[in-house]
Amino acid sequence: QLGTSEMPFVITSFASSSLSQSFLDGLFGFLKKNEVSVIHQRKMSRSDRCVEYRVEIPEAHDVTKFRRDLKDLGSSHGTDVALQEETSLKRPKKLAIFDMDSTLIQQEVIDEMARYANVYEDVQKVTERAMRGEMDFNQSLKLRVGLLKGHHRDELFQKVISNLKYTEGDEHLFQVLKKMGIRTAVLSGGFTEIVQHAQKELGLDHAFGNDLVVDAHGHLTGEIREPILNAQRKADLLTEIAETHGIETQEIIAVGDGANDLLMLARAYLGVAFNAKPKVQQSANFWINQPSIANLLYLLGISDDDADAILSDSK
Repeated sequence: QLGTSEMPFVITSFASSSLSQSFLDGLFGFLKKNEVSVIHQRKMSRSDRCVEYRVEIPEAHDVTKFRRDLKDLGSSHGTDVALQEETSLKRPKKLAIFDMDSTLIQQEVIDEMARYANVYEDVQKVTERAMRGEMDFNQSLKLRVGLLKGHHRDELFQKVISNLKYTEGDEHLFQVLKKMGIRTAVLSGGFTEIVQHAQKELGLDHAFGNDLVVDAHGHLTGEIREPILNAQRKADLLTEIAETHGIETQEIIAVGDGANDLLMLARAYLGVAFNAKPKVQQSANFWINQPSIANLLYLLGISDDDADAILSDSK
């Protein structure tokens, strides 16, 4: 039974290996200093790398600052720490939206195309500036696409597809989300043919990307078809998909790594920065800085045993 001045929250902490004793000492010292009571703890992983704590936080606390302080504490120990209101955590999620490049796959597609077109260094420099938010996305994309002019689109696409490296945990994550009935989508500033290939491989419900213009012989003209799928378009598509299926903000997950994902992450209840650029880390309320994207399940309150039970359910 909570007192009138206390609010129920859940802290989820996870690392790539067992939670260190130094992290745990730091966490409990921090909670004690802030007069936060731990009511219950639950081991989420088969190893000791993820634990969920149900806590009571005095209502006078600044939750935004408390969340950021928890993140900083975890970061100093190579551990991710998330803070959610218990009621929000327990509310079923119905839509999960993902960026593709450096999120569902380990590469940036346009950089890989540039590699095969022998303009990698020039394109990669622009990509890095765009991902850090130092350059307008539309401008940077047009500049990079222009450097690919004259190359055969399908030949470049096929080389990229043949060498795609999917992110650790992709397959497991989407198997579980699908079994839970959560609708999934990939919204990418990359290119439609690659995005649709990833959609098919991972079994997502929706896929949106950008389209490159080709001449009569299939060679790139150096142009991109408007409207460009940029940060604003990603956020708008998230809203459109949600409205189409009657899904509310509190039921939406979004995951991305770059500045182009910030608006999308902000529109979701659970906006997760995945191994993200510093600007995105600073803006997001949730983070995963571990190799496996399947850690997202822990942020949904799903333990390893829960995931196995979901997958083994024959219904």
